[in-house]
Amino acid sequence: MRITTIAAILMLAAPVAWARPEIVTYSKGDLARIAGQVCGPAANQGAKGYIARRTSNGSIVYVLAVGRGEAVLVPDTSQCNKVSSDTADLWRADDGNAVAQLYIREGDDLLLIGDAEMKGKRFDVDRSGQYVLISQGRNSSVSALAKPYRSLVTLNIDAQRLFVRKRDLLVVGDNPATGQLEASVIRVGQDGLVVDKTIPIPNMRAGVRVLDYAESSDDLLLGGVDASGQTLFVCFNVGSGESSGVAPQKPGDDGAMFIADRGIRNQFTGGAAPASSGGKKKGFFSR
Repeated sequence: MRITTIAAILMLAAPVAWARPEIVTYSKGDLARIAGQVCGPAANQGAKGYIARRTSNGSIVYVLAVGRGEAVLVPDTSQCNKVSSDTADLWRADDGNAVAQLYIREGDDLLLIGDAEMKGKRFDVDRSGQYVLISQGRNSSVSALAKPYRSLVTLNIDAQRLFVRKRDLLVVGDNPATGQLEASVIRVGQDGLVVDKTIPIPNMRAGVRVLDYAESSDDLLLGGVDASGQTLFVCFNVGSGESSGVAPQKPGDDGAMFIADRGIRNQFTGGAAPASSGGKKKGFFSR
């Protein structure tokens, strides 16, 4: 896996210029702990990794122990869903229905949507469960989940994530031509999908991880590591272009997510304080 380093100077005294939801940072160990608490110790026996996702409003968080089980966190309670041993990833819509499943067959990543099998480098499904993103590396396409074989728009980026932004779509990924991270706003109209505008994300090189997007505040949450291997996070406001550094809550945290509910945050952190802002970010991400 490619690791992109951050060479950033965080101005700690600078205030955050906009309000955003609470951010929780976590480690793979935290995800393993949650999976074990909710699904039992067997969930961590032979798990091939851990993936955390949330609903649009953050009221439900899913923690997948790959090939073993899925912990479902809601305020004040939790439950465990069984998954097949060949499940490498799983997407659920806001209503809780599973809409896509990733599995690996003969070395190929295959996305299963109903009866359709889609090949690609990586995939994402927006949280409403309406659209699917498929990256082939140097280009990516967005399709309606109901007709995944029919591409509605193609982008010349290696896309990482797909989100709903107001009534439009937001695709974020690496531009191979510039070596930079960028966001594309896709307008949803009666005649289909049209790329409305492309937003370069300043000082963010290709390979920076796109971790989450807060629909309520228009913030992207990005992650990488500095030259010493220390994980750093940055919050980028798509509308204003402002950036703010976010410090990990504890050593070893390499993941982050917007979670508004305190009870769910506590399940990730064990009651640690919310992630603090490092103020406006200056500098750049580098390999």
